[in-house]
Order: sequence, then C-alpha cells, then structure tokens
Amino acid sequence: PKGIVHSHGCRMHWATDLAVALRYHSGAVTVCSLGLYSNISWVTMLCTILAGGTLVVMPSFSAGALAETIAAHRVTHGGFVPVQFQRLMELPDLDRYDLSSLQAIMCCGSPLPPALKRTTRDTLDCELIELYGLTEGIITTLAPEDFDRKLESVGKPIPGQQIKLVRDDDA
Repeated sequence: PKGIVHSHGCRMHWATDLAVALRYHSGAVTVCSLGLYSNISWVTMLCTILAGGTLVVMPSFSAGALAETIAAHRVTHGGFVPVQFQRLMELPDLDRYDLSSLQAIMCCGSPLPPALKRTTRDTLDCELIELYGLTEGIITTLAPEDFDRKLESVGKPIPGQQIKLVRDDDA
C-alpha cells in the first residue's frame, strides 16, 4: 500500500508510455521475479498485459531459478533490481543456461553501478533499460541507443513526462 492515489486512466497512460519505452510487444514473455505488490512488478505486468504478452510469475527469487525460468519459458522481458543482476552475474554455471530469448530487461529500484550495468548487458546480450522513477510516476529511462554513450546516466524523460531542474536559489 502506498499513500499515492492513481486513477485507472493515470495507470493506463503510465503503462502505455512504459510499454513503448521498455520495448514490449504481443510476443513478450515476461518474468515477474519480485513481489507482486512492487511497483516494479506492476510495470512489467501492466506493460505485458497491455501489449498482449504472457506473464510468468516466480514464487520466489534465486539466481538459479531465474536462469532456469528464462531458459524454460523463453522469457523475453523482465524487471529487476540491481542485486538480482549481481546474483545472476555471480552464478557459477550461468553459461549452461540458454538465455538467448532475452530481448529487453529493465532495472530500477536503486542505483545500478556502471560496471554491473555493462557486465549484465554484455553477458545477457540483450537490451538493458535502466529506469529512474518513484511511486508517483516514472521519470526517465536510459534507452539502449544511449547506453554506451551515457553509461552513468539514467536517461531521458519518457514520452508524457516533464522534468524541471531547480537550484537551491529557485533558478
């Protein structure tokens, strides 16, 4: 439960903007590996449903179970937090799993260190999109096209968002 009230229309616009930014489509097979109460899970679930894709819900997270799930269900999309990527990259037998179905994965929830960001993208060989936002709304995404050039950035505003930067002196 959050203290933020969203209308159904607001959530529909939110999901539409995110589905475009995160590259969802009707063939998407999305793994949900976080609690279903999480805003991160809501991003993946609503985008998948809106696009007409398929959801695969994991009962709990472990790096090995995630790798098995991706391989078994030919997962294309997912939303993760940095520690999940860290644990997946540390999996000693990661190369034995066929993860080639992955197309676009999203990371948010806390800062994603640049070295882990690059290692994850290169190891999984798919588009990694970092999202920066909050319960009130999504703010920016680092698109795959900007990844190498802006590795330490969290990207640009997604369509429908406006950002205003204000200094301490209100300038």
